[in-house]
Amino acid sequence: MRKYWMAMVMGVFMATAVVGCTPKAETKTTAETGKETQTQESTAIGLASPFVDCENLEKAADVAGFSLDAPKEVAGKEISVIQAMDQEMIQVFYGEETHILLRKGLGDGDISGDYNQYGETQTLTVGDIAVTAKGEDGKIMVALWTSGDYTYAIDAEGGLDAQQVYDLVSQSH
Repeated sequence: MRKYWMAMVMGVFMATAVVGCTPKAETKTTAETGKETQTQESTAIGLASPFVDCENLEKAADVAGFSLDAPKEVAGKEISVIQAMDQEMIQVFYGEETHILLRKGLGDGDISGDYNQYGETQTLTVGDIAVTAKGEDGKIMVALWTSGDYTYAIDAEGGLDAQQVYDLVSQSH
């Protein structure tokens, strides 16, 4: 009987812990596009996201300490989320379901967040900037470059063609 009660107490404790860790959805409207997006606010114990949601690129520049010239649209997708990390990075998501991500950060490392191995790697030249482009089947999934004290990255879930990457790079530095 004692084992039964201990099992019951542990079951209630575990159920309470799981319910307490369920993320809560919150709807936000992006000022720049007027579109609503859902974000997840997690109450789980763990690392908090270092990114701050920003209403526009000016607010993101205030947080990051530098600006990013990001177009309002890429490959037919409008800005859906703008975030910044204190004195470190700005990231802009395009699209609702399949994202294109544009990042700018301090330094010269790979800030794409995509460390997959791709079968194709090429170097695109945009003005005096050498862009490393990685992908599959003629589609560019990741593009990386540096300019001055900053590093940039494009991560495109569905892939972009070389002209789309060229256009985005030329508009973003």
